[in-house]
Amino acid sequence: MNRSINFFISIFFIFLISFFLIRLAPGDPVLLMLGDRGNDPAQYRVMMESLGLNYPLYEQFKIYTLNIFTGNFGHSIVSGKSITLELLPRWKASFELGLIVFIFSFFIGGMLGIYLAYNFNTKTEKILSSSMLVVYCIPIFWLGLLLINIFSLKFNLFPVSGRVGYEFDLIPYTGFYLIDSLTGDNYKNYGFTAFFSCLNHMVLPIITMSIVPIVSIAKITKVSILEVLRKDYILTAKSLGMSESRIFFKHVLRNILVPVLTISSLYLINVTVAGAILTETIFSWPGIGRFLVTSVLSRDYPVIQIVILFIGVFILIVNLILEMLVKIIDPKQRVKV
Repeated sequence: MNRSINFFISIFFIFLISFFLIRLAPGDPVLLMLGDRGNDPAQYRVMMESLGLNYPLYEQFKIYTLNIFTGNFGHSIVSGKSITLELLPRWKASFELGLIVFIFSFFIGGMLGIYLAYNFNTKTEKILSSSMLVVYCIPIFWLGLLLINIFSLKFNLFPVSGRVGYEFDLIPYTGFYLIDSLTGDNYKNYGFTAFFSCLNHMVLPIITMSIVPIVSIAKITKVSILEVLRKDYILTAKSLGMSESRIFFKHVLRNILVPVLTISSLYLINVTVAGAILTETIFSWPGIGRFLVTSVLSRDYPVIQIVILFIGVFILIVNLILEMLVKIIDPKQRVKV
């Protein structure tokens, strides 16, 4: 019950933040959006009316709330298109990349953490742990540029930008290019070549976005395993001759899933927001992060407030889903109401 209340309270505050974004902007937001055209009283009046800023504040909030709940997110000032139509394909691009990064980070980070735990205090473990610390400290933006310089410009192994090669004109059946490239006429026309082109375009963004989550998941996995291995029941199992593999799958794995899943959820949020904004900007990935940056630069306030609302709600939903997964994996985490 408390979780549900907190969820809706958080939704309400995100809603308020997105609403007041234009209203509390320094200076006159209409003049900021219009620029030199703001000197024209007619254009100024039209913009005020289109944004609903000519009404009292309570009436603006009422209209904004009604529009959000009816799916009317308004139109972009820059493109003139519906924000919903602009947002949906970009969300799919971000979600496709983010989901792969999450799975990749969880798997690689988990395996690395297991290796470090079972080789604790060895020379290899110390070298790997030190190297991970160095890599962890590299800023995402700088890492992305470094990867582009080495693997794109110098060795020409991976493309610099985009989701698929320019020679492919994919029909967006779902908006998820890895699926679309293997569907219908896309597959008939291009076979597997479009699919591999999509994968090729993902390699550098995935590496850039995965570094921080991999290191963090590896560290929490290592610490969790070492903590479990010191428990009395593990020592008893070893003294009874139980094999290391059986101890791991029967006792260790179950006990480390909850902390690893919890930390993974935190870095999924990082991937979705901060990491995505930087990475999508560097690699010109047409996702929500890049959409937000271009909207800020062009002062497209209606788009900015909807994107912030969308990202905030998405993060809360992801948190809620992951909390439910934790409770399923570990019944002890369930709260009796």
